[in-house]
Amino acid sequence: MNSFTPQELAFNFKKLYREDEEFKKNVDAVRSEIFNPYREPDVYSVLAKFNKLAERLGIPPFEKKEEVFLPKTIFELDYEEPVLREEEIPDLAKILPTIAQPRVDIERGNKLCKIYAQAFREAYGFRNDRVFLVEVTLVFESEYDPEMGVYNDLWRLISWGRVEDVETFFLIYDSDSLTLVEVMFPPLLLKFPYKKHYRYIPPSFSGELSFQLTAHSMARLKLYSEPVIYVNTWNHALSIFDTNLDLEKTLFKPRELKLIKGRRLEAENDLSMLKYDGEIALLEEGE
Repeated sequence: MNSFTPQELAFNFKKLYREDEEFKKNVDAVRSEIFNPYREPDVYSVLAKFNKLAERLGIPPFEKKEEVFLPKTIFELDYEEPVLREEEIPDLAKILPTIAQPRVDIERGNKLCKIYAQAFREAYGFRNDRVFLVEVTLVFESEYDPEMGVYNDLWRLISWGRVEDVETFFLIYDSDSLTLVEVMFPPLLLKFPYKKHYRYIPPSFSGELSFQLTAHSMARLKLYSEPVIYVNTWNHALSIFDTNLDLEKTLFKPRELKLIKGRRLEAENDLSMLKYDGEIALLEEGE
């Protein structure tokens, strides 16, 4: 089997998608199957097309059919566009928390490479004159799956249109002191640019799980000191608690990274072959 870095795989995938009509047809067929909001994906049909794409890329077929699970993640929903009222923070990077990533994750090629952030006085039903909200999206170069390996990279290219891993969370700051008082890990919805089809994005909280495990859950945590955001699992679930005390960390200060003004919506549209025209964060009502 040819050995690709995720970036090389992404380059080859996108080149074939542009230039090979049969390859493009199979990619589009899988996307049509998994982006259908009205039924569950047909696992065997998707797997057959997935293996055709893998073969064209020089990757052996994926044969562990019993491990394939394709939950429906696209739904037809009726949401109004959220009211968004920005808050201008002169040096937003200065007040964002440090991100701690296990060194072993970086060595696998999954380094945190950029951050999208945008501050709001009002957004997604959140409105409070005493505080403001900051949406933060972390972009990692890739996501090494210890079980699936290159098949996970290929699946992300098909289903997400990108090889990078992307995680989003929200910060609440006191307006007067610019002190961080809460962190939220809610689910999101991204809207495709047709009809009312929304893609469900799981929340990014890791709970108490450690690096070797996979996690995505919802949480809202109050803060009493300046936090560090810890990357706790191989699939980049996050927390303000370190569940990997034995792993060496690299600390990333947002002002030392590439910081881009924007939401998850802008991050996806910058990185992905797929495009979205709306975003909803499922924050609690009345906050």
